[in-house]
Amino acid sequence: GLDVTTRVVLGKDFKGNRAGYDAALTETLRELDADFIVLAGFMRILTDAFVSAWQGRMGRGAWWRD
Repeated sequence: GLDVTTRVVLGKDFKGNRAGYDAALTETLRELDADFIVLAGFMRILTDAFVSAWQGRMGRGAWWRD
C-alpha cells in the first residue's frame, strides 16, 4: 500500500480568518515536507497566496479514479 501521511487542520478553529487557516495549513504541510496535496472533498476557498505557494503540487483526487 501507499505510505500516506494525513493531518487535520480544523476550519472551525479559524472562523472568519481564511488567511490564518491557510497559514496553519501551510505550516502543517511544510512540517510534513509535503510533495503533493490531494484536495479530495475539500470544500473551502483557498487564498491566492496559498494557491500560489502550492501551485503545481495540488490535485482534487479525481485523477486517481480508474
